[in-house]
Amino acid sequence: MEALPVTGVPLYLVKIRNGEHAGRFVGPTFGGGLVTNPELLANPAVNIRGTKYALYAQEGPAIRFFEQSIATVQLELKQRGFETELVEYPNESLESRIRALMATSEHGETVEHLTEVLRVPSSKIHAALKKLEAQGYARAADLLGRD
Repeated sequence: MEALPVTGVPLYLVKIRNGEHAGRFVGPTFGGGLVTNPELLANPAVNIRGTKYALYAQEGPAIRFFEQSIATVQLELKQRGFETELVEYPNESLESRIRALMATSEHGETVEHLTEVLRVPSSKIHAALKKLEAQGYARAADLLGRD
């Protein structure tokens, strides 16, 4: 298995091209709660009914998708009448690559699966998960506990 470089692997933002939400970015469903970001207060997320996605005016909360997961997302959005375009977003760290993959995953991740998909040795996956755990990312802690 050939390892990809830890940095520089592109991720993609999915941007809506049509309708009243043209120009918005696809992100995780917003489930409510306290919002203190003035930009999000002024222009809140719009949940897409029947999906796990919402549309954000800001790029920040958007999901960074790996190339292999884009087709599924685009198909799901197309079925709901949305045309999309991809905006390349350069990835800066293995930790952000892991978070992006886990955010779009519909099943429980394993270190073995992350190693296969990211094409990075399991030792690097473990080290990145430990960094994420130290930053308070609960899913990383759960994954380390399962391994």
